[in-house]
Amino acid sequence: MLWYSGEDWLVGPEWDVPLRRGWMNVRDAAILPDRIKTEWQIGNGRLSWLPAPKLRCSATPEAKSAAITLEKMYVAELARALPVVYLAGDPAFGMWREWLGAYEKKQDGKLVNGRHAYVQRGSEGARMLWYTDGVFWRAGPAEDVGRQRGPLRALDGTLLPENIAAVWEAGDGGDDEEWNVEETQGGWVASPHLRCFGVDGGINETEIVVRWEVGADGTTSAARHVS
Repeated sequence: MLWYSGEDWLVGPEWDVPLRRGWMNVRDAAILPDRIKTEWQIGNGRLSWLPAPKLRCSATPEAKSAAITLEKMYVAELARALPVVYLAGDPAFGMWREWLGAYEKKQDGKLVNGRHAYVQRGSEGARMLWYTDGVFWRAGPAEDVGRQRGPLRALDGTLLPENIAAVWEAGDGGDDEEWNVEETQGGWVASPHLRCFGVDGGINETEIVVRWEVGADGTTSAARHVS
């Protein structure tokens, strides 16, 4: 949604409208959004804001043409999604290993926050992988699909999970395993050995496990593949 809160123009999910919060905002009293002159800000998912001087709200013919082109690119990219992706490696401190394994793309064609959603193979639909509204890819319980909840997350806006480049994080939800909207009780721990990847050309039913090594310069590489 795009709306005016009385102080700011905001962009965010519909349920945030009454809460007067969003993931993009601009302090401007323009009566129409395409007349906004003030600089926009974008939330970085960590309770702070980044300036976005090149961001504009426009309704020109050129903008409409560009939007059509982007939409075609968007649809084409989603169509290239692999039927199965793997969440594999080593979460920090060995937490949440039950969330690792193969995730199969849902076949009903319904997108979650503009992305495909995936079901963990063998979980009887209990565990899923999805994208939250403009912020994280997450692995979490099926009943929370689409929400900003779940023990594993990656701050990456890529359309396909196999292209996630950001470092995954494992959350310490405390004794009650609570996954709050903004943060967990114990915080989030970087898990550079964890990766989500796909395999082109088809796979067999054998699970694939990958051990990732982190170099002194912070780069990662797949050191060992076991299938």
